[in-house]
Amino acid sequence: MIGETYILWCEHKIAGQYVNVSTSMKLTIILSPPHQILVPDTPMVNDETGKYHYDYLTTNSGKHKVIFTAVDGSRITKEELRFTVE
Repeated sequence: MIGETYILWCEHKIAGQYVNVSTSMKLTIILSPPHQILVPDTPMVNDETGKYHYDYLTTNSGKHKVIFTAVDGSRITKEELRFTVE
């Protein structure tokens, strides 16, 4: 529901082992439609080795897409999560 905080989690592993990214772990949150960026390229909190979170206070209803971006030196990996706020 609007006004609630969603805790968005992301894990980073290499060869099955949790490891921190060497450069950055960020997320972008997009409301779609209309493809409106709600949270642009924002750093996540590193809770422990290889585990990150971001507290997202919902302000819009609709379908949300989260893009997690891990930058580890020159290697960039992305993962998506989708959820709906009513």
